[in-house]
Amino acid sequence: MLAKVKEYAEELKLTNFSASRGYLANFKNRYGIKFKKLHGEGGTLSMEIVDSWTIVLRSVIESYRPEDIYNWDETGLFYTQTKNASHITAQESNDSNMRGKKESKQRLTILVGASLAGKKLPLIMIDKSAKPRAFRNVNHLPVKYYSQGKAWMNSEIFVDKNVK
Repeated sequence: MLAKVKEYAEELKLTNFSASRGYLANFKNRYGIKFKKLHGEGGTLSMEIVDSWTIVLRSVIESYRPEDIYNWDETGLFYTQTKNASHITAQESNDSNMRGKKESKQRLTILVGASLAGKKLPLIMIDKSAKPRAFRNVNHLPVKYYSQGKAWMNSEIFVDKNVK
């Protein structure tokens, strides 16, 4: 890359030009140029196919009522994790008590959903425990609670008729 830059400078008849790796790095920083890996297979899909499937998809969606179409999303809540970074002094960097520790994988899954008509669905919380102690004397939860071995969404929870 550096050789190409020097070659280009010679073509422009710049005699006092001196290129270095620092020059190129500073140039990239100055103009916001970043190296980024490209993902996917852009351009491999024909727009005619996209247009034809858009028509098909619209006709399928029109056969449903808006209150029958739902959008769900789930998120993981790692409620026992602590911060893994901090500002420390040079003296503290040698302290054995300042070392990191293994992060906790204990999590809750929260499921959020709404219908196309705007009806908000109750929050769904998924945890490992079938009967958590924290809920022992609780008569009503503001969420629907399910248990699953790894606190993940699964097909049994998804098809439960009480979810909607």
